[in-house]
Amino acid sequence: MDEQNSTNAENIHSFDENKEPVYEEMKIEEETIEIERIKNEPEQHSETGKEEVKNEVKSDYDFNIRPENMEGEQGKQDKMGSTYVLLVIFLVLLGISYVIKNKSSFNRNGLGEENKIVRGVEAKDIDKIEVLKNDAPTVIENQDGQWKVTTENNFPADQQAVKSLVDESLELNRYILASENAEKFADFEVDGEKGTNIKLYKGGEEIANFYVGKAGPDFDSTYLRVADDENVYLSKGYVRYYFDKEEWRNLAIYDFESEKAAKLALKYRDVADNVIMEKIDNVWKIQTKDADKGKVDNVLDAISNLRAQDVEFEKTAKECGFGEAAVVVRLELEDGGKRNLIIGGKLTDDENKYYAKREEDETIFIINKSTVDNLMKKTGDF
Repeated sequence: MDEQNSTNAENIHSFDENKEPVYEEMKIEEETIEIERIKNEPEQHSETGKEEVKNEVKSDYDFNIRPENMEGEQGKQDKMGSTYVLLVIFLVLLGISYVIKNKSSFNRNGLGEENKIVRGVEAKDIDKIEVLKNDAPTVIENQDGQWKVTTENNFPADQQAVKSLVDESLELNRYILASENAEKFADFEVDGEKGTNIKLYKGGEEIANFYVGKAGPDFDSTYLRVADDENVYLSKGYVRYYFDKEEWRNLAIYDFESEKAAKLALKYRDVADNVIMEKIDNVWKIQTKDADKGKVDNVLDAISNLRAQDVEFEKTAKECGFGEAAVVVRLELEDGGKRNLIIGGKLTDDENKYYAKREEDETIFIINKSTVDNLMKKTGDF
């Protein structure tokens, strides 16, 4: 009996080793049946077992009976994944930018009084300013509530420009210590050669003396240094252009809205054809015809925002050619105000410039020839 059982076992073992491989269809069918059995008897199988069976079947499915469009679907998923990654990176960078921006704003407005370069004074207290650039000093003083450039014959200063200088001076701060090395002054342009030296006074007493240098690495800050101090600081905000001006005088000859003009007359020394026109019902009329609005606007724009290149202090009006004016421009505004400009002769040393003055005062300005050429129009030009 034992021999028979042993023989049967050997036969069974021999049969298992020599049996033919199963077809893939049968394998898939058997595994599908097994999965269905696991679903119906969940209590007899662990979750790990289920996953192993599912993964095994999935593997066979992927490599043996994958649909033709599977690669396309997988590609879409990969692209979507890449898009999500890029989106996350973008949002992170955006967040960092927001934090930096708001941090900068906070520090400019939130720095304490102890970090200010100019402390203990208000804008109204400052009555004198010295601007030293390239060894050329400009002195500006408050005279009866008006800023005058005393180094330029007390010529009226650009009031808004001076106000901005004072206001920005009171906001300068020691935001970041950039250097403690005096040999680096030139690199930061806070030395006497490249920097702009500003001195502020109150009642004749110097209350601030500092140098304004170049822009910081973020272009939203400015290097500065207090005189007699080797420390160079970054101050929040790019403010150099408030201090580093070529011109502090108010060289505006006229500044009004050209749309407010109601009448215009142009009289020329060398041209018999004078131009007289009037705006009626918002249409410019010259004699009996409508004038070209665009050409009229060009003349009005040239006058309404007229700015001089310089001021003449030495010569008389006669020496500047106002006895026989080259051009006389007469403007009347809608409110009855008048703007009369007289253009004299050319400069003897520069034929590209003319002398000009307002009829109501004696200040002699110097303007570009291109402006005068724009005013030299005949009736037929409109």
